[in-house]
This record gives sequence, C-alpha cells and structure tokens, in this order.
Amino acid sequence: MTVLKSNALRVMSFNVQLDVSVPQRIDAVRAEIEQYEPDLLGLQEDSGDWNNAFSLNGYVPYVDPALKGRTECDGIYVKKGLQVLEYGFKKLADGKEQKVALTYEDVTAEGSRYRLSAEELAALEITSEKDLYERKSCTGYKGKVLNVACTCGHRMTYVLLKVGVYHVLYVNLHLQHRSQNADYGARYDAMMKIRNFARMKEFDMAEREIDRILKNYPCTKVIITGDFNDLVGSPIYQYACERYNDSRMIAGQIEGTDNTWNDLFSNSDQAKAVDPSLTPKSMSRLDFCFVSDGIFPEFYQTGSPYAKVGDRLYYTSDHLAVIVDLRL
Repeated sequence: MTVLKSNALRVMSFNVQLDVSVPQRIDAVRAEIEQYEPDLLGLQEDSGDWNNAFSLNGYVPYVDPALKGRTECDGIYVKKGLQVLEYGFKKLADGKEQKVALTYEDVTAEGSRYRLSAEELAALEITSEKDLYERKSCTGYKGKVLNVACTCGHRMTYVLLKVGVYHVLYVNLHLQHRSQNADYGARYDAMMKIRNFARMKEFDMAEREIDRILKNYPCTKVIITGDFNDLVGSPIYQYACERYNDSRMIAGQIEGTDNTWNDLFSNSDQAKAVDPSLTPKSMSRLDFCFVSDGIFPEFYQTGSPYAKVGDRLYYTSDHLAVIVDLRL
C-alpha cells in the first residue's frame, strides 16, 4: 500500500440518522459525501442495517462486523491509498452489565467526579446499577417513558494511519444523547446533570484507549470527530477543550452555518418535498472536529441539509455534515 506524501487531510463527520426506510435518503447521504470526497469519514448512527444498505466506492470501511440490526456502529471510511497501521472498536461502557458508561459506584461514591446528591438520586429513582439503563415509565410525569442515564452503550472506532512522515490517530464517536422535556423540574435538572456525566465518562473511556495507542506511537497527531450531543460551552465541550482544539474556532476559513442540527428534517416524512429556499434555524452545534496541537485546520465548512437524487432533492439527515481540511 502506498504511503501518501501529502501533509493534508480532509475529514468529514456525519450523523446519518439510523432509519433506513427511505432508500432515496441513503442515496442522498452518499451524494453529499461524494461531493466533498473526504480522506477520512466518520459516521454516527450508522446501524448494522444502515451499513448493509450503504456502500461508498473508493473507500475501505472500518465497521464492527459483530454489530447487527439497529445497533449503532459509528464506523469510519478511509479513502483507498491511505495506509492504515491499526484499527479497532470499543464500546464505551462500564460495570458488570457493560450497558452504559456510568456505574452505580460512579454516581454514589464519595469523591467520584460523577457523584450525584441524595436529592438527585431520589429524583431519578436510582437505587441500583440497573436504574442507570432500564427504561422507566415516569408516573406523574405525563406517563412518558424516559431513560435516566443512557439509551444505549455508545461506541468509538479508531484508525491509526501513516500520512507522509506522520502518524495520525483518527477517532470517531457518538456521545450520550441530551435529555428533553424541561417541564419535569427537579427530575429534568438531575437528568441533565447525569447525562453530562455520562458524556464525560464516555470521553474518559475514549481517552484511555487513545492514551494506550499513544504509548506505542508517542508523537502521533490526534483527530476526534463525532456527535457530542451538547453545545459549545457545555461541560463536555470544555472537557474536550482541555486537551484538544475545536477546529472551527481556529480554522483559517469558515463557510456554512454555525449550527449542525438540521431542524428541517422530519423523521416521519423523510421523502417530503424539499424547499431549497429554507435553511436550518437551529443554533445547536452538536457535531465537532477536535484536533491535537500541531494540526492546523485551514478550512471548516458544514454540508447542505439536502442533496439531489435523480431529479429530486431529499433531506439527508437530522444533522449537517462537518467537513474540515487539515494540515499536519
């Protein structure tokens, strides 16, 4: 395999929304990706079903083959010609059941960075490990079903590459979803806090895996992309910025919207007619490309909310893609 001599990489991160019921939308996602021709592509919400229905010419997929059905893979696609030295998959889960990142000890132990108060534990009805991942019918809260800490165990995928004279570690991940339903009062406040902790624990687990790899390749440059499910200035954002740089904040040139949440997308009607005069109004930037020192983002852009398939436009996903040109 040829070692590329260039010191530049184009990285693309895209939450493709795991539903596969509309084939044209999968084609629209492919068209959006092919327009930008990234060297490295990280997908989120690419389920086993999604990857069975999706293909991308000119790329080598790194997707955990053990994951089936609607289980999210968070796979990486590497353009052919790049030299991959190592790759791997890791579930960001802890505890005996290995279902979610947080454990009962995490949220109750004295001195734990993820500890909740007695009042917060009571509001979330947490008395054991299983309460961190089992779905609950919230009696007194409009009868809705909510998860306390996590909807599923999230994952990271990584590839270690040789690009010119550099070693580059590319990590793709998807962190815990944000809580909704602000009218739940104290329960909502506690849920927001525990989900912040869940994202931080997931990131901690990813960092441990990164550090393991860097012991063998100490001068490696690191790129992390993914759907972080929280905003600029949030606890997980500040946590990531302690070690890495937000590529948008230091990019030499920026194009596109400030947000990456596509509020034009309707999951219930993915094939609806697209009005190209509309642009997403949400100010939620949930998708990020973080880089270690020594990587220079020259151009940051966000993708389009729709793409053309045949003679029609289709919305691609409920997220916009993030595309960054990096100089090593």
